[in-house]
Amino acid sequence: MKKSDQIIWTSEKSGFNHAYLYDYNGKLLNQVTNGSWEVSSVDGVDENTGWVYLSGKKDSPIQENLYRVKLDGTDFHKISGEHGWYNANFSPD
Repeated sequence: MKKSDQIIWTSEKSGFNHAYLYDYNGKLLNQVTNGSWEVSSVDGVDENTGWVYLSGKKDSPIQENLYRVKLDGTDFHKISGEHGWYNANFSPD
């Protein structure tokens, strides 16, 4: 399956807003994020490297941090600074 045949969709079906990877036929391929926290937005996807960049409240409900995770849900980690409210702004390349 080509990467362009996939879409990242957020849903609260687990009780928390998380990112899911679907194919264009609506078949769930995998849950990208999970846990007792909220994804606020999917900010970008690097199809070449398989990274999803997102904003969320994993570390605190009163902070907005930036994270990245592989499309298969592995290698999740925070990429923003210590404490605060962060926004993502990506260049086209």
